[in-house]
Amino acid sequence: MKTTTITSQLKELLKEKSNENRFSKILFAGMFVLLCMFTALNVHAQKYQGKFLNNVDKNGVIINGYDPVAFFTDNKPVKGDPSFKFNYEEATYYFASQQHLDLFKSDPEKYKPQFGAWCAYAVSLGRTAPIDVNTFSIVNGRLVIQHNQKAVRGWNEDVQANLKLADKYWPGVTSNAGKQIHTDADTQMTIWVSLVVIFVLLFIYSFIQKSRRSKKIRIFKSTGNMVEGNTEKAFF
Repeated sequence: MKTTTITSQLKELLKEKSNENRFSKILFAGMFVLLCMFTALNVHAQKYQGKFLNNVDKNGVIINGYDPVAFFTDNKPVKGDPSFKFNYEEATYYFASQQHLDLFKSDPEKYKPQFGAWCAYAVSLGRTAPIDVNTFSIVNGRLVIQHNQKAVRGWNEDVQANLKLADKYWPGVTSNAGKQIHTDADTQMTIWVSLVVIFVLLFIYSFIQKSRRSKKIRIFKSTGNMVEGNTEKAFF
C-alpha cells in the first residue's frame, strides 16, 4: 500500500515536471513571437513604386490648383492660372502670374508645399490625409498645410516637435503609399505590452517552480518516513 502511494506521488511529480517543461516551451515561444512582432514594427513595407507621393488631382495638379508662391508673398491662398504652370517632382503647379512662376522656377524647394501637399499633422502621425488650403502656415520657411481645424489644433500643440516627427516619418509614409505606418508611440506601446506579458509569464513560471519544489520536498519527506518506518519494522 505504501509502495503504491510512493509510486503515485512519483508519477505526480513526473507529471508536474512534464507540465513545467511544456510551460517553459510556451514561455520561450511567446518571447520569440513578441521579439518577431517588435522587429516587424520597425520594418516598413516598400509598397509604393513611385518616386514622389504627391497629393494631386486626376490631372496631376497639386494644391488644388492654388499658387504655392502666393502663400509666401500674399500670405493667403490664391488660385493659380493654368496659363502659368510648371511641372516639378511629378506634380503640376499653377501660378497666379508669370512673376510667381519665375520665383518658383528659381527656387522650387523654397516654395513647394511640404510632404507632397498632404496634411502635415497626419504625416506626423504616420499617414496621409487631404488638405484645406485655409489651414496653411509657414514654419521655418516651409509651407505646411493641414487637413482641418482639428489637425491645426493638434499641430499647434508642439509645432517644432510635430514637424520633426513628420520629417522622420515621411520616407516611411511615402514608401507605404500613404497608408498608416508604425510610429514611435506604437513601438513604445508594443515594448510596454511585451514587457508586461513577459513579466506575467515569468511570474507564473516562478510560481509553478516554487509550487513544484514544495511538492517535491513533501514527497521526499513522505518517502523518507516510509522507508524509515519499514526499516524500524524490520528490526523487530
